[in-house]
Amino acid sequence: MNKNIKKTGFTLAELLVVVSILGIIAVLVIPGLVRKYNKAGFEKQLGSFYNDLSQAMTIAQAETTRFLSASALATSTTGGILKNFMQIKKEPFCGAQRTPCFADSYKSIDASATVASSTFCNNGTSMMLLSGAAVCITPMTTNETYKKDNSADIFVDLNGPEPPNVGGKDLFRMNLYSDATIDEQVKPSVRQGANRENIIKKCTKSATGEGCFTQFMQDGMKFNYYD
Repeated sequence: MNKNIKKTGFTLAELLVVVSILGIIAVLVIPGLVRKYNKAGFEKQLGSFYNDLSQAMTIAQAETTRFLSASALATSTTGGILKNFMQIKKEPFCGAQRTPCFADSYKSIDASATVASSTFCNNGTSMMLLSGAAVCITPMTTNETYKKDNSADIFVDLNGPEPPNVGGKDLFRMNLYSDATIDEQVKPSVRQGANRENIIKKCTKSATGEGCFTQFMQDGMKFNYYD
C-alpha cells in the first residue's frame, strides 16, 4: 500500500470562512427578496380588490339604483354597497370605529408624515373582507370639490392591522361615483391632465396613500413608485 498518498479535505478554518461568506450573502440578498415578494403580493391584492369592487359596483348598478342614486353615495348609506355586494366577515365589524379593523396609525413612504386611523374616514363604516382587507367607506365632506359628482371615499388596508401600515404600500384611498366608476379625488369630467398629476404627487408623502392608487393604475397595476 502506498503510504505517500495524502488525504485531502477542508480544514475547520476554511469551512468557517465559507460559512461566513454565505452568511454575508444571505444578509445582503434575503431582505431584498422578501421586499420584492411582499411588494408583488400587495400588487396582486390591490388589483384583486379593485376588480372585486368594480364587479360589485356593476352588479349594484344593474340590480338597483338604491345604492348608486344621486344621493346614496353622499350619505351614510354608503356602507350598504360593501355589505350587500362584497364578501365581508361578520367579525370584527368595526362600524364607526377604525380599530381593530385598521392599525392604530400609519406613516408615509418617505416617513415624513403619520396619521392616526381614528382621524381618517370620518363618519364612515369599517369592516373586514374575507380576503383579510380592512375597508372603510364614507360620504364625502362638503368641502371636497369632487363631492359634486356624488362620490364616496374608500380607504382600504390590504392586510388589515398587520404591518407595514404605510400609506401607498398597504393603505390606499379611492372614490366611488354614482356612475359606478372607481377613481381617486377627481371629477369624472376631468379625469385626465394636470389634476391627476397633482394627485399623484401626493403619493409618497401621504400617510393615507393619497395619489398612490392613481399611480398604481397609471403604471399598469404596478408599484413603480417605491423599491
